[in-house]
Formats: sequence, C-alpha cells, structure tokens
Amino acid sequence: MTDNEHTTIAVMQNDIKYIREAVTELKENQRLYVTKTEFWPIRMLVYGFVGAVMLGVIGYWVNTSLKPCCVANASVTNTTNGK
Repeated sequence: MTDNEHTTIAVMQNDIKYIREAVTELKENQRLYVTKTEFWPIRMLVYGFVGAVMLGVIGYWVNTSLKPCCVANASVTNTTNGK
C-alpha cells in the first residue's frame, strides 16, 4: 500500500468515528424533542389566543373606520326626518 492509500484509510476511519459520535448524540437527545401529539394542545391554545387578538384588532379597526361614516349619515337622516 502506498502512503496515499494509508492517509485515505486514516481519514475514512476518522470520519466514521465522528459519524458514530454524532449518531450516538442524536439518539441521546431524541428524547428531548416534542412529538406532534404532545404539541397539539399547545398549538390550539396559541392559535386560539392569536385569533382572539386578531378579532379584537379587526373589530377595533372596523369600529373606528365606520364610526365617522355612520355618524355623518345618521345626523343627515335625523335632520330630514325631523321636518
């Protein structure tokens, strides 16, 4: 075997060693991840809260944007009906 082949084999062995360590670390940390089943209730709570906040913001926006229009029309209507 040439020196180049020995170097290539040594590099490959080193790479395999790092891959094994990484796989072992992933297996150990796998228990720390949240599964989809465990995350569902939290997701529903967050979506509900965000929906309620958005509904409030949109309701406020509609209320403030329609108020001048409706008040102006109501005063015109009341003056014409009052005669």
